Amino acid sequence: MKIFRSLSLKYVLAAGAAAVLSATVPMTAAFADQYPSRSIKIVVPVSPGGGSDVTTRRVADAMSKILGQSIVIDNRAGAAGIIASELVAKAPPDGYTLLAGTRTTATFNIALYKTLPYHPIDSYVPIGRMNSFPNVLVVSPSLGVNSIKELVELAKRSPKPLSFASGGTGTSTHLMGEILKSSAKVDLLHVPYKDSSAFITDTMAGRIDMVFANIPQALPQVQSGRLKALAVTSTERSPLLPGVPTALEAGFNDLNFSNWVALFAPKGTSADAVATLHRALQKAMELPEMRQALLTVGSYVETDSSPAEFAKFLKTDVDQWSSVIRATGVPPQ
Repeated sequence: MKIFRSLSLKYVLAAGAAAVLSATVPMTAAFADQYPSRSIKIVVPVSPGGGSDVTTRRVADAMSKILGQSIVIDNRAGAAGIIASELVAKAPPDGYTLLAGTRTTATFNIALYKTLPYHPIDSYVPIGRMNSFPNVLVVSPSLGVNSIKELVELAKRSPKPLSFASGGTGTSTHLMGEILKSSAKVDLLHVPYKDSSAFITDTMAGRIDMVFANIPQALPQVQSGRLKALAVTSTERSPLLPGVPTALEAGFNDLNFSNWVALFAPKGTSADAVATLHRALQKAMELPEMRQALLTVGSYVETDSSPAEFAKFLKTDVDQWSSVIRATGVPPQ
């Protein structure tokens, strides 16, 4: 009888353990299936109103509806995007803190800084690109020039260097100025800003001579006549500025550049979460109203078929622009 009771207890315990195990498996699967179950935060490395910020807010709104969860934008401008990038790199890899990375944070910084508190490739899991947008070279109308050629001629005969503004060392606004300086063989003074809206104001006032601003940043002022656009850095003219030539048309082939914005998650984020985010991003970018909204601010939709495709593009982009940066002679910071 004791043996029977012992065996019965053994089978009861085993059955109980099996029941617990069978209940745990679907619960685990259900937990994975319910991502996202709360609000997602996207950290943007520029101040409100910049090209990356405008894009991210539009895309986040569409993705929020697709995912059924709110998406909060957290602007952390400064230090060429390093502040925002470090914050996300060190965030929990749970899919609830993302980075709206740019060509600056993901491509330029690795060649421009001796040390970084994050690695542009190794610290993240790439999700996919949202868009691309060229820069536009603008000056104050009071400068009295109407083309890049006239600007370069003015720089050569000026007794002191003309100044160009940027959003900080390593940003596209900085590199375009350095490339112009190098290719045209002129002396230009770099003046970095923490806030992109401030350099637009100072350029309009003539306190700064020029800036390669993102089109969304400069468009209202160009349209109102408070800034004069000399060239866009895309291969084709912008439909928003059809009367403004490309830098290629003006003979400045080195000024062929478009920025891009993409979503990244901290390294270690689950493949399921990354796949969910990529699908939502793809659906958002396929919306006709999204394409039209981006076009109205001089931006073009860029999509990747998979996170792996974007990762491959990113590696090539880093190699290419590292060579360009070395050619400008800009020393590592």
